[in-house]
Amino acid sequence: MSDDPIARVDGDLVFMLAAIASANLLGAARLHSERIRHFQNRMAVLGRSAADTIITVLNGDDPIGAKIASLLMPPGWDTEFRACGQIPYARGLAERVGLEALMNQAAPTVAALMAEITGVIVLVADHGTITAFDIAEILS
Repeated sequence: MSDDPIARVDGDLVFMLAAIASANLLGAARLHSERIRHFQNRMAVLGRSAADTIITVLNGDDPIGAKIASLLMPPGWDTEFRACGQIPYARGLAERVGLEALMNQAAPTVAALMAEITGVIVLVADHGTITAFDIAEILS
């Protein structure tokens, strides 16, 4: 049995909320499909693979996205976005091993999902949650 009081109350509700969050994140990721394709091409140019690299799409205004972006990006990375009135997104390539370690500690469910993905992983944080997608799911 789960330690989560909501799960003890209504496991179906938790499942439904997780499905809604995942659908929201898939939609958010698809809004960045052009940049995701760019980073997929950069991986090929750099000789990187799904075994060592993850693509990130992290909303800098989201509590989860901002925390992870602060670990990956240089200070002030979001300044230009904000100056233009845009929402800052940390989109780029990251070392898989480091993000896997972070997810193992902070979000074990996401870490388990990442372990199941055989293609390029796109880690998406937005709408107060985080998940991982196979790039093919986003670009299809």
